[in-house]
Amino acid sequence: MVHRASISYGWIGLVLICIMAAPAIMPLSATAQSAEEMRLVDAIGTALVKGSNAATARQAAIDNGLVAAVDQALTELVAREVVVRNFQLLNQSVYNTPNRFIQDFKVLAETTSSGVYRVALQATVAVPKLSNSLTSLGIMLSSQQVPKVLLLIFESNSDAVMAALPEGGQPEAHVTRRAMAKSLMARGLEVVASDEVLLRPISDEEAVGLARQRGADVVVVGESVADIAANTMGAEMKSFTATVDLRALQATGGEQVGALRRSAVKASADWASGSRAAQEQAGTLGADGLASAIIHTWQRGASSKERLIVDVEGIGGQVAAFVKFRGQLQDVPGVKGMQIEEMTPDTARLSAEYQGCLLYTSDAADDN
Repeated sequence: MVHRASISYGWIGLVLICIMAAPAIMPLSATAQSAEEMRLVDAIGTALVKGSNAATARQAAIDNGLVAAVDQALTELVAREVVVRNFQLLNQSVYNTPNRFIQDFKVLAETTSSGVYRVALQATVAVPKLSNSLTSLGIMLSSQQVPKVLLLIFESNSDAVMAALPEGGQPEAHVTRRAMAKSLMARGLEVVASDEVLLRPISDEEAVGLARQRGADVVVVGESVADIAANTMGAEMKSFTATVDLRALQATGGEQVGALRRSAVKASADWASGSRAAQEQAGTLGADGLASAIIHTWQRGASSKERLIVDVEGIGGQVAAFVKFRGQLQDVPGVKGMQIEEMTPDTARLSAEYQGCLLYTSDAADDN
């Protein structure tokens, strides 16, 4: 649904726009809407004929054709590079059980040649089941606007780890954060660049404020602690542990998306590599655990976002005030994708996505 607001200059004293979340889930996009339908997919499957057992080869060719059909449907939902990065996970959960996503199929043609059985088939793929499976795996559908995630992780080391440092040595920074960023990006999420080293744990309120400043949709805040476990592996080898406590929060209102704790243990004779490996694994486990919650919440929230159109009149001679107004409106929490759709010397039409109740006060016109 599109909501419109008209503003005339001597303008903008107070703008009040309320957009209530729709009670029913609406399509996220044209591509996502098609996910509610079954898809007819043509595919070819092949298998080697062993001896004279053509029947077994035929069934194997059909099975391989169904895998190819599901793969075609999958790559319309998820970018190919995301499939490659998550191939092991998808192989276990999707490709190994293609019949879960096949409504029905028919063999269109079949032949044998040079010991190879080949079938051409048409399959009806249940795309809703496939898309739901991807979401449960924490993989973002490429048809959807990707949420931007800010990672604010306070990384610390125990006294035992610090004592093991060589003289003058310093712990490596951002180890957990980098591992988490890699995992989230592999799932199709966008991670906001940040090289800031946190010197202390920060509150949820601080984290949400920083997320808004940096244009993030979700912020993951928490702590990562590296330690050395009790030595049970001899004089040289040591066990290094790392634990992450993480919370994912929505940037618009600070609502919690998910929270978890994950730990990892790695053995090494070298404190640097052992500690780093434990932190990387704990960060990866934490990010993997939060990815599906972030994606599920984002999809649910995106379904209730509606389009806001703002028509502005009386711009002539007040371009600087209009530019300021547009910038201030873009900075309001909940406003996304601000665009100028039309503009004349005296009027402009702005559009954006927005969810919630917008109470906006501007002094843009008072500057001229």
